[in-house]
This record gives sequence, C-alpha cells and structure tokens, in this order.
Amino acid sequence: MDIDRSNYSYTFEEYESDVKSLRNTLSEIKNIHLVAVYRGSIPVVVHLSNLLNCEMSIIKLEISNGATTKKEKLKDEAKLNETLKEAEEVLGWGMENKPLKTDNALDELLDISKKLNEGMYKKRTSYKPNSTITPQFLSNNFKETDNLAVIEDIYDTGNTIGLIQQLMKDEYSNHSVSYYSLFGNKNDVGVVYLREKNKKWISFPWER
Repeated sequence: MDIDRSNYSYTFEEYESDVKSLRNTLSEIKNIHLVAVYRGSIPVVVHLSNLLNCEMSIIKLEISNGATTKKEKLKDEAKLNETLKEAEEVLGWGMENKPLKTDNALDELLDISKKLNEGMYKKRTSYKPNSTITPQFLSNNFKETDNLAVIEDIYDTGNTIGLIQQLMKDEYSNHSVSYYSLFGNKNDVGVVYLREKNKKWISFPWER
C-alpha cells in the first residue's frame, strides 16, 4: 500500500473536537464498556472513559513464533540427539587430551559426521517457523449487560480490526460490539471513523 510520507500532524485542537464528537456518539450507548487497542488508542480511550465515567479494557495483538511438531519431525530430532551421543562416546566428550577410544575412531567419526550433516539438513528443512498474531485482553472486566465499543486510532488495512472482530464473534458473541476510529478509509466496513486517512502517515500530538 502506498503511503504519503509527508506526515500529517494531527493537532490537539483537532483531537479535542474529535473526542467531543465521539463522546456525544458513545453517550447514546447504555452500559457502555470501552476497549482500547494497545498501544495506539489507549490515550483516546482513557480520556473517553473519564468523560463518560465508564469502564475500559485493553486488548493487545500478541505475536507468537512456533515450530511445527509433527511426530515424524520429532523422530528426526531424537535421531539427531542419538547421533550426537555416539559422537560423545567416540570422543570421550569433556576429557582434555584424552585419546580416541577405538582404533577405528576416525572412521566412526566420519560416519557420524555424515549422520549429523543429514540430520541437521532434515532439521533445517523440516522445522518451519510459524508466526501467528492473536488478539488477547490485557485487562477484561466485562459485565453481562455491557455493550462494547472498540476504539482505534487508525483503521488502515483492516487487519487489526478483523482479528479483533473474529475474537469478539468467537468469545463475546453475547455482547453488542461496535467499532470506532479517529482515522479510516472510504472502504471501511462496520467501523465509524471521523477523519479520512488518505494514505497519510499520521503523527499524533502525544507521539511528538
């Protein structure tokens, strides 16, 4: 996506106007509970929470790096460990200046080296990092009657809100959930935003 790096400086005056507009809109929602997205919208949500005298929670997108763990791959790992033990046996591991244990030690080490190379190659090609991004609540004190309002600072690609919407659908379907953002794009669906982003790089006053 093309971004205009001219850096639009969002002013405190604009922010105050937008917060008033959001407050007026959100004040119509009964039993409202605000949800901030870490870290971008926390300043906005703290402010609104005070103005509306309501509870707030914080949600964060956690990035976890894992590796696939199929049984056959674990077998390769175990085989590799066995080969390393073989090398320890031949070398008399950990003993300084200790002679090789057998007359055929060099041939054994050559064979072990081949096994290790094969094992390491299998390990490199079998274990593929698998990164996942999961929204998780840092704080969450929802009541059954709460109507949730998720507040973002910028709604751009929709990836963040999309993940949060899925979480809400899967785990909080008994709550009414609405979505708001200070900045957004014309193609935003299901998100109320106050200002057009226009592919600008937004600089907020609390970031400067």
